[in-house]
Amino acid sequence: MALPAERLHPAGARPGQAVKRPVNLEQLKDFYRQWYTPDMMTLYVVGRVDSRSLSEQINKTFSPLSGKRETPATMPTLAPLAPQPVSLMNEAIQQDMLSIMWDTPWQPIRDSQQLSRYWRSDLAREALFWHLQRALEKSPQKDAQLGFDCRVQYQRSQCAIHLNTGNANLKSALEFVATEMAAVRDNGLSQQEFDDLLAQKHDQLSKLFATYARTDTDVLMSQRLRSQQSGVVDISPEMYQKLRQAFPGVADAGVVASGAETAAVAGRHAGAAAAERRSGNQHEAAAGRL
Repeated sequence: MALPAERLHPAGARPGQAVKRPVNLEQLKDFYRQWYTPDMMTLYVVGRVDSRSLSEQINKTFSPLSGKRETPATMPTLAPLAPQPVSLMNEAIQQDMLSIMWDTPWQPIRDSQQLSRYWRSDLAREALFWHLQRALEKSPQKDAQLGFDCRVQYQRSQCAIHLNTGNANLKSALEFVATEMAAVRDNGLSQQEFDDLLAQKHDQLSKLFATYARTDTDVLMSQRLRSQQSGVVDISPEMYQKLRQAFPGVADAGVVASGAETAAVAGRHAGAAAAERRSGNQHEAAAGRL
C-alpha cells in the first residue's frame, strides 16, 4: 500500500515530482521532527577542550528538545549471504577476481570472555589466510594474488578470500585454494606454522602502543566509530593491553584448527559452485553462511 503523498515528501509531492510552491513551512518542520530527529547521539571529542564549557554548550543546544520515541528503534540488519555463486561484470577491472565469501551473525562484545572468543576467531581466520599465502608462494599458482578481509556491517560479520588471476587460471587456482582450505580443516596447522604465527602476534603486540601513538587522529576516530557501530564495549587502553598480552598464552593449534574448519567447509562449497562460472571480468562466489 502506497503511503500518502504528504508522508513521502515534506512539501506534499512524490519523489521525482516538482516541489509544490509555496512550501508549507509548518508541514516541513513536522516532517523533519518526525523522521529526522535522532533518539540518541554520541559525541566524540578529540583534543584538549574545556569540559565544563563543552557540557554547558551541549545542554544549551539540546535541552529545548522534547518528546520521546513511543516504539523501539529498528536495528538495521543485513540478510544472510545466499549460497549461490554470483557473476559480476565490470569493464573497468583489468584483472579477473574470484571472491569466496562467508558470513555469520555478529555478537556484540560486552565483556572480556566475548572479547577473548572474538580474538580466537580472529586468530583462526588469520591462520587460515597465513597458510594459504605460504602454500600459494610454493605452488605453480604463485603468480596469483591473494587477499583476505573481514568486516562487520549491520549485525553481520563477513569475511572474504579474494583471488586475482587471469581468467584462464581461475579454475585451477580455485581448486588449489579449496584443497588447501580442506587441508587446514582436516589437519590444522603444522607446529612450525603455528609457532611462527604466534611469534608474529607477540611481535605485533610489543609494537602495538608505539604504533598507536603514531596513528593519525582521523584513523583512530574511524576505528572508534566502527567499534561503536559494532557494539564493542569501551575499555581502557591499559585493560586492553593486559587482556591482549594474556591471550596468546591460552591459544593453541587445536583452537586455530577448529576455528578454521567452518571457513574451509565454506570454501569447498564455493569452489564447487564457482568453478562452473569461468566467464566475465569479475567472479564473486558467495559461499553462504557458516
